[in-house]
Amino acid sequence: GAVDALPTNRLGSGERAVIACARMRQVAVAGLDDRQARELAEALGLRATGTLGILLRAYRAGLIAEVQPHLDALVHQGFRLSTALYSSVLALAVEAPYGRT
Repeated sequence: GAVDALPTNRLGSGERAVIACARMRQVAVAGLDDRQARELAEALGLRATGTLGILLRAYRAGLIAEVQPHLDALVHQGFRLSTALYSSVLALAVEAPYGRT
């Protein structure tokens, strides 16, 4: 299938499936947190962003009203996020408020 058509790599099945699906459906941005997965996606001509980028895009598009509760939920569920990055994401949300692209 589409996953088997990807170049040989060390990615897990989840990352490989996201990349294969994104290629098949020609999506604008593939959501990938793993650095190697993002690099492979970009080498294959896809744009890639991580969870935090998707969260900011959802906020800017008006799909979610606030960023901080979602960041807190991610951290609570074990998502590794430095204090500096946490603050940076909140600052980026303030720079481009709700409903702005």
